[in-house]
Amino acid sequence: MLPSSRSLRRASCAVLLAAFAARSFGQTAPTPPAAPVKTGEEAIVLSPFVISTDADDGYAATESASASRFKQKLKDIPQTISIMSGQFLKDIGAVDLADVMQLLRDETQETVLIGVRADTQGIVLEQVAATQPVKFLVDPGTHFPLHTSAPGKVFVAFLPEAEREAVLRRMKFTRYNERTLDSRAKFEAELGSVKELGYGLDRAEQIEGLHCVGAPIFNHRGHPIAAIWVTGPSFRFPASDLPRIGVKVVAAAERISRRFGYNLL
Repeated sequence: MLPSSRSLRRASCAVLLAAFAARSFGQTAPTPPAAPVKTGEEAIVLSPFVISTDADDGYAATESASASRFKQKLKDIPQTISIMSGQFLKDIGAVDLADVMQLLRDETQETVLIGVRADTQGIVLEQVAATQPVKFLVDPGTHFPLHTSAPGKVFVAFLPEAEREAVLRRMKFTRYNERTLDSRAKFEAELGSVKELGYGLDRAEQIEGLHCVGAPIFNHRGHPIAAIWVTGPSFRFPASDLPRIGVKVVAAAERISRRFGYNLL
């Protein structure tokens, strides 16, 4: 009997996060964004994002489609997987993230996502869809820029100084609209507040009408290995509410970090 698509997603997300938790923090060249997957007849594709009005969670319905997508994501970090021992992968791969993601979704009623950094881009690994009838979803495996996204900002802000400098030198600050942080100076100016607050914000800096709040997930060494974030439409997720949501996102990130051994030593 084949495992359910939800079980495959949870297991794959745990394995990928385990890989990033154990990685030697070398750089991985990003790959182009995968083509969006249609999730329902009522879904509207917007770049790699989906505005959905149906009841699905943004994933393809078939086992084969889910399996294929996860195989592709694993190909993005082959050297990371190859250096891991089987026992370590088995132990850390048991970390379950679904309960924390679902709790945060229930608290905010908006879509919750987890992703990792691959050099100067982020990659979406997993999501739990909003409870709202109209929701934002993004295809797992989608790459996104660091300078316009809430998770991207926390990825960079919490890196060790030397690694942060190396990433900043390679980043491109493409302008998408008047809110985009389109220079290194503007981006670095915001990183200070990100570290102080413990979370990053995306105030529709790439996609019109899309607000996000993200916080870092740390491994046992205190290195940022992933991020968790909440995404919602600005009409329901106004800028004035972002700090309140930020507190909840940080709490969720801290719970996941402890499962990877953060602050336990």
